[in-house]
Amino acid sequence: MNSAADANMLERSLRCVPWLASASAQAMDLLVTQASVVVLPRQTCLFVRGQPVQRLWVVTSGRLELGRVTVDGKRFVAAMVPPGEAVGFIPLLDGGSAIHDALAAEPTTVVGVPQGALLAAMQADAALLQSMLRLLLQRGRRLNEWRSEALVRPLPARLARLLAGLARAIGRPGATAGLELALTQDDLAAMLGATRQALNPEIKAFERQGWVSLGYKRVNVLDADALEQLANEAGG
Repeated sequence: MNSAADANMLERSLRCVPWLASASAQAMDLLVTQASVVVLPRQTCLFVRGQPVQRLWVVTSGRLELGRVTVDGKRFVAAMVPPGEAVGFIPLLDGGSAIHDALAAEPTTVVGVPQGALLAAMQADAALLQSMLRLLLQRGRRLNEWRSEALVRPLPARLARLLAGLARAIGRPGATAGLELALTQDDLAAMLGATRQALNPEIKAFERQGWVSLGYKRVNVLDADALEQLANEAGG
């Protein structure tokens, strides 16, 4: 049982998640009562692919990297999860194991909600259940779109869309202008399923256009609108 102060903090954190924002008081109480806070140093694993997931994890600060390393050592990054988003839905709901490794890409704080509390809240609040189903369907749609793009869209268009989306999701004001991403070219290549050698000339071309600037383990997105326009012109 959390103290009143802890409960208030946990509720504020959970209501920052869009699909939890309108949860009923009863459902929120079920979540908050058993929730707990975990602070992860950079590069700490929250859970590992193939292991059971027993909590829904909500990011409140920092960011999680969802991905995996293949048997031949190739790194693949499926998503960067910013504050206000949650991970662990599918294994919690279907009883299976984790689909990805979840790694703290920087010092990160998460709130964990046990499976039982989440299921009880869903039973108590039909609107919350509907919100979760919509979220899962949206994620499934995005996954199918990503697969289609990987097959038919050229690398510059995919890179442009990725940079614009990341800038708006996890970008922070840069030292001069634009939105700064604490990502390396290796990170971006892992998200695109490409090699750094293939990606480097494309991002350099964006830099010459004035759309991005490159720094040490940083990419500064200066013109997200131009990047999105390029992505749309290359196939919608």
